Amino acid sequence: MDDGSKLQPTATRFRWLNLARCTVASVVTVLAVVVIARAVVVLLRPEKLRLSVAGGRVSVSRMPAMKPLPRVNMSFVLRAFNPSGRASIEYTGITVALRAIDDGDAASPAAAAPIIAQFPFPDVPVAQQVAHEAAARVSLAAAEDVPLRYVKALFDGRGISAAIQVDGFLTTRMEIDGRISRSNGGVATTFYCLPVTIAVGDGDDDESRTRNTWCLDKSDVPAFVG
Repeated sequence: MDDGSKLQPTATRFRWLNLARCTVASVVTVLAVVVIARAVVVLLRPEKLRLSVAGGRVSVSRMPAMKPLPRVNMSFVLRAFNPSGRASIEYTGITVALRAIDDGDAASPAAAAPIIAQFPFPDVPVAQQVAHEAAARVSLAAAEDVPLRYVKALFDGRGISAAIQVDGFLTTRMEIDGRISRSNGGVATTFYCLPVTIAVGDGDDDESRTRNTWCLDKSDVPAFVG
């Protein structure tokens, strides 16, 4: 009887000790899961793609005459930078719209400005912490693709103050254990680059070579751009 009474407190202490150990192990497991989940969220969080228009300019080739109606040959360079050290970014399915901001209401957003021209743009793949340049060179029909009032302004040597609306899909990719993991299936993303000058000539002056126009993500400034 005495031996049994002495063993009972010892057994109880062991049960409590085991329970405490299980509780600590469970807490540690939960914390580890939380830390891992947080790390995955941070690693796969989309980074902001930084876009700019080289020289803040869309260059137009000289047109010899207005009759017959000329082709309007335009070109510009879009520069992209991926600040992420973890993930690569692809901006695909891109469409560009040139909007005449000096023709619209000054109080209206850029998204409401009249369209000068609209055309597809090459995909922009950008690796981690890398800059990428993509060029657009398009030949558009006067009147059909570009309203005549803008063709006439360019033919007369007048520049057009514009905004470039860039619509596309952003996909973030990163490598985990040697495999490529896609964090999303492509998020519809719109940028507005303004102000930009559309003018005849290459813009070879020093200022145009160094002054870039940065593009704003619509989600960052919705009231300003639309």
